[in-house]
Order: sequence, then structure tokens, then C-alpha cells
Amino acid sequence: MKNETLIKGDVNELRCMLAFEEKGYCVSIPFDGSSKYDFIADVEGKLLRIQCKSSHYYKDDASIEFSCSCSTTNTKKTTHHSYSKEQIDYFMTAFNSYVFLVPVEETAGVAKILRLKEPKNNQIETINIASDYLFDNVLYSILNGTPIRRFIDTYIKSIDANGQEEIWSYDKLKTVYNNGQIRYIKEAMRMNKMAYNKFWLREEFPNL
Repeated sequence: MKNETLIKGDVNELRCMLAFEEKGYCVSIPFDGSSKYDFIADVEGKLLRIQCKSSHYYKDDASIEFSCSCSTTNTKKTTHHSYSKEQIDYFMTAFNSYVFLVPVEETAGVAKILRLKEPKNNQIETINIASDYLFDNVLYSILNGTPIRRFIDTYIKSIDANGQEEIWSYDKLKTVYNNGQIRYIKEAMRMNKMAYNKFWLREEFPNL
């Protein structure tokens, strides 16, 4: 009987392939084990090389983490290698009822961490928000040739005295206001008051 780690890996891989199959896309598995990808998904003629990784849940941080490296072992040592864009296109992992698809170019180091809930310090500008990488969201960007839709790009809205609404990405906010002013805007959002002649609203963090 297979050990628990192998079972978990196989189930994760099957769930990842099933996500494509349920959308009606063909999945192909390489003949031998030398490929860096686990399977290829044919999405309307676009062949996506997918590497599946099991994820680990960290309750204290409300996050999941998966490895972004592979290893080779000889008689002397085990060496870890990162994946490149020349080898795969996406990492894929399943957690509970969710499946995540992460572009390989958005991974660095040995692991990728996705936050399922908002951090206690409310600093979301530098974290990887899990909902951004939900399978359907990333698949939409692949099908339409558009950037992945990010919560950070739409979570702030302002309303001026004339009722005119404006959506702010964090990068856009930084081009207009300095760090001190941005802190004041965030405080205004918490206090439900105006700042710089605008009423500021914040979308709820997409907890999973």
C-alpha cells in the first residue's frame, strides 16, 4: 500500500487534471517521467505545461504553501532546483474545495505562500492573495489574453462631492499620494470619514 505522502500527491494531481476536464479541455500525461511537468492541458489550442504540488495549510497565518522546487539525489547529496519558464508554465495545487493556478514566473525561491485570509496587520500590498490565483480567475486571463485580475487593483474606491466614483489600484494610489497621505486615507476608511475631499471605501478581503 502507498504511503500517505504518495496518496496525497496522487489525489492532488487528479483534482488538478479534473479541473480542466470539467471545463471540457483535454489533458495529456507524458509517456515517461523525465518531463518537468505532470501533464499538459489543451485550452483552446494553448498547450499549458502544468506542474502539480501538494499544499500545506498553516492555521496561524491562514495560508497555504507549496514547494516551487524539484530535487535530484545521488549517492552523496540531494540538490534542489527551481523550475523555469522553459520547463513549465504553471504550478497547480488543490486545497479543500479550491484549485489554484500560479504562473511559474510569479514564483521564486523554494516555496509559494498564498494567504487565505487577511493578515492581522491589514498589510495586503506585499502578500500573495489566494483568491487571485483561483483556477477560474487565472483561466479567464489565459482565455482572454489579459493580466490576472487582482484584488489589490480594485479594492479601493473613492467618491467625490459630485458622486463621481473612481477605482484605485495600490500602484495608482502611490502615483498621486505619498506614504503619509496613504496612511491617512487608510485611517479615513477605518473611521468612515472623508480625506482629500473624497469618501474612501474598501472592498472586503476575499477570505477563502
